Amino acid sequence: MARAPVSIEDLNFDELSDGQLRELIHRAREHLSQRITARLDELRTLASEAGLSVNVSAIGEGGTQRRGSKSTGQRHTAPDRRGKVAPKFRNPDNPTEIWSGRGREPLWYKNKLAAGVPEESLRIDRASSQQVEPPPAPPG
Repeated sequence: MARAPVSIEDLNFDELSDGQLRELIHRAREHLSQRITARLDELRTLASEAGLSVNVSAIGEGGTQRRGSKSTGQRHTAPDRRGKVAPKFRNPDNPTEIWSGRGREPLWYKNKLAAGVPEESLRIDRASSQQVEPPPAPPG
């Protein structure tokens, strides 16, 4: 005689031993896996009848992606075609801090302007910038 199905609410997990809980989890995973496999087989059959194929891969593993999409785990490896931009501004207090004038203004630049330092005094002279390089950054 078949046992009547037990509802999940009827289970008292506090009364189960650790081993019984592990066994329950193991059986549930196996059963779920069998259901998923059966459904995938149904989808593959339907897709085959329509002249299509179904490929399944685990989330996060390499698979086919739509053109133009990037996942967080993959990096674009093509060389950067944008050219380097020469620095246009230098912090007089710390010559290693430079800025090209593009993008977000660095904090030192904003602070200097707020303190009343004229922008022209922060600008790098083209002739001297080619001769003088900032000192190397300390190792570490």
